[in-house]
This record gives sequence, structure tokens and C-alpha cells, in this order.
Amino acid sequence: MAKQETKSRFNIFDALLILLILACIAALVFRYYYNSKDAVGEQVKVSFIVPAIMPSTADAMTEKLRMGTVLYLSDGDSVIGYIQSVTKEPSKVYAENSSGKLERIDNPLSMDVIGTAVLYGRSGESGFYIGGNKLATVSDVIYVYSTDIEFSMSLTGIGVPTAK
Repeated sequence: MAKQETKSRFNIFDALLILLILACIAALVFRYYYNSKDAVGEQVKVSFIVPAIMPSTADAMTEKLRMGTVLYLSDGDSVIGYIQSVTKEPSKVYAENSSGKLERIDNPLSMDVIGTAVLYGRSGESGFYIGGNKLATVSDVIYVYSTDIEFSMSLTGIGVPTAK
């Protein structure tokens, strides 16, 4: 009995498959290099509010969030900026006065923490991207943390991006 030997031959489809795999790897390397290089090349000053929290929580936040406190994005655990200033004030609610008209008054049961921060990122077609991938818009809620506290801040104002 003769043993039948099969030879594998290199053809054009094998070459195309190898080129396709190399192109995918090159695209991934380029994308990683491009995103990591430009992800935090700019900074923007934002104002924020943490609305309607208990007075004891507001006291703890204003004590722990001092000027220069580093902020991390909860989604990616990356540094996204730092705190510039933080204050607290009573939350406002609408209530009827003695004549039956609505007016804004201080809520004795809750406080608002108000502050400014500098966030790192880059400008894109749709606006400023925090950390390079999270679009920052007014009234957007961003989940952040520092070494001492975790909170969600609502953006109330976004400045003009500048070089870092």
C-alpha cells in the first residue's frame, strides 16, 4: 500500500488572511496610541452641585473635598481632575406663603454642596470629553470619587477648554 502524502501549499488566500490580521493589529495599536496620547491633553473648569443631601453628609463632603483633592472617574478608575472649591447651602423648595402664593424657601432637612473643579480630557466634535471618553454636558450626572468619599455631581456649567 502506498502512503498518500498531502502537501499544504501557500496560496493567495493565506496571504490575504495574514495581511488582514496584521492590519487589525496595527489598527488596535494605532487606536490605543492615539487615545492615550490625546485623552487628557486639555482641561476645563466646571461648576457642579450635589443636590438635596443630609446636612451631616454635606458637612462631611465639604470637610473632605478641599482645594486640590484629586477626583477619579468611577467608570474607569482614572484621574479626571481636582477640586478647586466647595461650599454648602440649604436646598431650596417651593412652599405656599400666608397669602397662598408659591415662594422659594430654604429646606431645613437638606443641603446642596456646590463647587468648582478642573477636569482633564479633550475636545471633540460634540464637546468636551472627560478622561477622553465621557462627554460633559450641562445637567449631566458624573459619578466620581476621591480617596475619602464617593459621590455623583451634576454639572451646572462648563468653561472653555485650555491646554493642560
